[in-house]
Amino acid sequence: MPTSTSPPSIDGRRDGADRGGLRSPPPSVVALLAEADTAAVCLDMAEQAARAIHGNAAAVHIGVDPTTLIASAEEVDIQWLRQAREGPVRERFMRIAAEFDRWKSLKADRADVAYHDRAGDIREGLESRVCRDADLLVIAHPGNLDAGDALHSAIFECRKLVMVTPRRPGPHFVLDHVLVGWKPHANAYHTIEACRRWLEAANRLTVVCVNDSGREYVRTAEELFSSFSIKADIRPVLSGDMSVGRCLLNHADELGASCLAIGAYQHGSLLELLVGRVTRYVLANASMPVLMKH
Repeated sequence: MPTSTSPPSIDGRRDGADRGGLRSPPPSVVALLAEADTAAVCLDMAEQAARAIHGNAAAVHIGVDPTTLIASAEEVDIQWLRQAREGPVRERFMRIAAEFDRWKSLKADRADVAYHDRAGDIREGLESRVCRDADLLVIAHPGNLDAGDALHSAIFECRKLVMVTPRRPGPHFVLDHVLVGWKPHANAYHTIEACRRWLEAANRLTVVCVNDSGREYVRTAEELFSSFSIKADIRPVLSGDMSVGRCLLNHADELGASCLAIGAYQHGSLLELLVGRVTRYVLANASMPVLMKH
């Protein structure tokens, strides 16, 4: 990931300057805004997730400015080439800020939602205090390079609980019916433990155990959710000739699920490029928000 100096923000303040919020406790949920087109859906999902646990939300703008990069010539060239497709970097940043202002103006009770400008190095932005202290980071399905880099860094480097939203909002409350794809691996346990408060707040919870020939998945799911005193409908299912990822999404659609929770990537980032299947398929094809943690 390229490094950068601290550039001025779009309104003349240094990177890291905050605006638009009243004094409030540290946010429990942070919407990562990497592109204007998906800013509203990120903010909506972050707001719903925060209110479900009686927490509060904030927005963090992340993005790379090629004029400030200290990186290889190839990396700088890649960033400059983006301007032909996505427009000048400062215009992109201004559109994101304008979308936040528009979203905030729609409801009076959003007065305490702060906007934090962390443009610069993506990793540094995610390691800022507002992101580091948050329990959940919300980001839209990557449509540009900044969003893709942020998602990768949040999952593999920062090891945060992430909600990846579709690029268009669904019709239901995000926790109306949460479907959990369960397999007793470490990343699945990490996800369930991290999103426990959101699972407790769900109106309905279904746990799907795909291809559980020895019923180990069902047994461990029953033990885990019982230990949390969370009521869940636990179902063993067979994928047949479908992939596990497709099977999960088919069940989610059939049940009208509003959110899917899975363990993110069983392997490390390099190995996942070669053998990873379920997470990549789900992220590429999900029409609902996906909660996950590595």
